[in-house]
Amino acid sequence: MTAMADVGTVVVVLGLLPFLALLLYGARRALEAHRDVAWGVLAGLLAFLAIGHGMAALLVGHPLLSGTAGEGVALIVLAGGLGFGLWASWEIIIRPVPRPGPFVAGLAWASAAYLGLHSLSDGLLLGEALVAADPEISIDAVTIGATVVHRIAEGALVVIPALAAGWRVGRSLSLLSLGLFVVPGAALMAAILQLPLSGMTVSAIAFGVRSFLPAIEAGFGLVLLMGGFLPQAIASNRTRWIAAAALAFLAIAFVHGLVE
Repeated sequence: MTAMADVGTVVVVLGLLPFLALLLYGARRALEAHRDVAWGVLAGLLAFLAIGHGMAALLVGHPLLSGTAGEGVALIVLAGGLGFGLWASWEIIIRPVPRPGPFVAGLAWASAAYLGLHSLSDGLLLGEALVAADPEISIDAVTIGATVVHRIAEGALVVIPALAAGWRVGRSLSLLSLGLFVVPGAALMAAILQLPLSGMTVSAIAFGVRSFLPAIEAGFGLVLLMGGFLPQAIASNRTRWIAAAALAFLAIAFVHGLVE
C-alpha cells in the first residue's frame, strides 16, 4: 500500500534512523567473538556505499555539470572533491599513527565523518522535493523497510569501530548525531534551487554540489576502506571475512535498489 509523506518529516526521520545502530551494543560479545566477520561486513558496506554508489553519483553528475559549467569546471570539481576526501581521511586515520590510544579510535572518528558526508549527500536528493509545489513523496512498506535497514547499516559503520575502541554508548550517540546532516543537506539544496539567478547558473551550482560531495565521499571512503576496515578484517588471519564482505556488498546493493 502506497501513502504520501511530508518531505520535511522524511528528512528528519532519515537523520534519526542511524541511532538505531546503538542496538549493536547488546551484541558486543558476539561481535568480539566474530571480529573478522564484523569488520568484513563493514568493508562490504563501505565498498558499495563509497566506492560503488559514491563514484556512480559522481560520474552521473559530471556530464551534467560539464554541460552547464564547462568541462574544465567539472574536472576541477571531480579532482578537487576526490583529492580533498583522500587527504581528509588520511589525516584522520593514517597520519596520526602511532597515536595514543587504539588505532580503531581513529576509525570510529573517520566513520562518523563518513556518515556525515553520506547523510549530506542523501539530503541533497530530497532538497528538490522540499521546494516542489506539493512537498510530499510516496512511500510504501518496502521502501520504509529498506530505508530503515539502509540507515541502520550506515550507523553500524560507526558503532562497530566504537565498540572495538571500548567506547560507551554516550560517545557513540554523539558520533551518530552526524547522521542528522541529512537535514542541512536538504536545506542547502532547497536554498540553491531558490537562488535569484538564471536557470543555467542555478543548475550549474546544484550539479556542482551534487558532484563535489560524492567525490569527497568516494575519496574519503577509499582510505577508510583500504587503510582501516580491510586491515582490521585481515588481522584475524582467517578468510571468512571475505564471504562476509561479499554478502554485505550484495545485501546493501539490493536494499539500495529498493530505496531508489
